Amino acid sequence: MNDKRRLELALFRFSLIAPLVNGALDTSVREYLDGICAKPYDVPGLGKREFSPRTLLAWRSLYRQYGLEGLKGKHRIDRGHFRRLSSEARMFLTEALRHNSKSTGTALYEELAQARLLGHPPCSLSTVQRFLRTVEVPQDAGPERRRFVFAHANACWQADVCVGPPLLDSRAGRKRETYLLAILDDASRLCVCAAFALAANSQAFEFVFKIALLKRGIPQRLYLDNGKIFRSQQLQAICARLGVVLCHSQPYQPEGRGKIERFFRTVREQCFSRLEADDLVSLDALNRRFAEYIEGVYHNRPHASLDGQSPMARFLADQEHLRFLPADRVEQAFLHEVERRVAKDATMSVDRAIFEAPQAFVGQKVRLLFRSGDLSQAWIRQSDGALIAVMPVRPVDNARIPRRKRSDPIDYSMLSDGEAH
Repeated sequence: MNDKRRLELALFRFSLIAPLVNGALDTSVREYLDGICAKPYDVPGLGKREFSPRTLLAWRSLYRQYGLEGLKGKHRIDRGHFRRLSSEARMFLTEALRHNSKSTGTALYEELAQARLLGHPPCSLSTVQRFLRTVEVPQDAGPERRRFVFAHANACWQADVCVGPPLLDSRAGRKRETYLLAILDDASRLCVCAAFALAANSQAFEFVFKIALLKRGIPQRLYLDNGKIFRSQQLQAICARLGVVLCHSQPYQPEGRGKIERFFRTVREQCFSRLEADDLVSLDALNRRFAEYIEGVYHNRPHASLDGQSPMARFLADQEHLRFLPADRVEQAFLHEVERRVAKDATMSVDRAIFEAPQAFVGQKVRLLFRSGDLSQAWIRQSDGALIAVMPVRPVDNARIPRRKRSDPIDYSMLSDGEAH
């Protein structure tokens, strides 16, 4: 019986003898005892019990001599010794648990039975489980963790995605899930870019990442979790083209990305909770409202981790560390690249879009570059790295373009059956 249960038992016993202790009896002591002992009681830890007058008088004596402690009862002399488990069984269980700390009591009980160490008669499963709770198993300290912050802005960006408030689709009469994709500067806590999307996929993150690069500069590192949208080969290629080190946290260890997680918590408490119905009618309306909060409130409010500075002030204090690239170079870094063979009609296709190549590329394999989600134009990369723009094919216009004549005459005598006539 543990200390809590012993205290409950002592309080129960005192409740029965309290009038005997303080003399608050309306009847004689014998009449009171007879009345108490005439019915059973639900005793804590013991179930239904009946008591004799002699037992209650003994409790009164213990209380007068030792106080409430006297009513708690004595600890068993063999408490913690597990009499039903032999020394061999206890040693077997201790070694097995220390060898594999994740072993369950049921599994170890079966192993104990196979080793014929359960005793005669065999001990119960609950006995084994109680013993296992007393075994001290060395705990794995796990990976070393330290609180960190980078020295200057754009040294490291953290990015992640969280579930946003749902939009009410009035036409369909149902709600649509939204996802907030955000990128946070580690040193300044500045939200370099964030936007809501209807799907948390690679294309949505590339859109947010490109805006962040054009708006805030090029980071040295991009720190992400192991989600599928952050593991694409295209993202690796983008970072390699821009000279950005792509880092991923260890699986199931989100502690290293605590800053972006704390940012999401702040956004939920200060922005999501204040959204109105008009802010949830469309994705554009939600993004406008969120941008107002980020630019007007979050970036200009003193941050507890920045010694009273605001994220914007801390970011701008490191202007000499900010590195920008021309917009066209950033755009080229995000182009997707595939290999295609130009057909005999000078066309090639990608994602169901058909582009027309110059006649000189007919029959050749080319590297075709295009924007994800925008197939209004594409580019062919030449061997020297130069890009040639190509447009979607226009069959109707091609019908009016005169064809170049063949340079060699056609031998019509060979057209019918391959023999001269």
